[in-house]
Amino acid sequence: MATKRKSGAHIELPERFTVEAVADVLGEIRTRSARAKTVRVDASAVATADCAGLQLLVAARRDVEAAGKSFELESVPDAMADSARLLGLAPMLNLQ
Repeated sequence: MATKRKSGAHIELPERFTVEAVADVLGEIRTRSARAKTVRVDASAVATADCAGLQLLVAARRDVEAAGKSFELESVPDAMADSARLLGLAPMLNLQ
């Protein structure tokens, strides 16, 4: 799920990024962000995302940035970005 890259951590979200996956993803983000200056979250594999998954990303971004680190959400599928917009979370995830 996660690999170390240069000074950053790369975390790949699961295909089903739902409430069932939140605890595992949160654990990965916490572990990887402790050792990295940048946390990159790759959403390219996500086929399904629910409100819990999107809320986790907002909270993770806030926590990572509060620690003085960088949080980057990459390769967000259109359906996931649309859901974030409908929930009013897109600005907090830097999604247009």
